[in-house]
Amino acid sequence: MQTLGCFDFVDWSWFGRVQDYWFLVLGAALGALTTVWWAKHEFKRFQSTEKGLSKNALLERLQFNDDRVVQILAQLASRKLTPDFTFDTTGIIIWLSRIEGILPAETVQAIN
Repeated sequence: MQTLGCFDFVDWSWFGRVQDYWFLVLGAALGALTTVWWAKHEFKRFQSTEKGLSKNALLERLQFNDDRVVQILAQLASRKLTPDFTFDTTGIIIWLSRIEGILPAETVQAIN
C-alpha cells in the first residue's frame, strides 16, 4: 500500500535553481514597489478630497454663525426679546484644526 505524503503533489524540481530564486525576488520587489506607489497615490487623492470637504464644512459653519449674528442683531434692534442663540464654536474649532495647513496662517488666525 502506497501512502501519499503531505507535499507529494508539489513539484520540487525548481528548488535548487538560482534563476527561479531570481524571479521570485524580482516578483516580490515589483509587487512591493507597486503597492507603495498605489498607497501614495491613494493617500494624495484622499488628502485632496479631504481638503475640499474641510474647506466647505468650515465655510458652512462660518455662514451658520453669520446667520445667527444677523438674527441676534435683528432681535436687538426690535428690543422685544433678549436673543438667546447658540453659536457653532465647536464645529469651527474642529474644522479649523483640520484645515490648518490649507489656508494661510493669517486667515486661520483671523477666523480663530
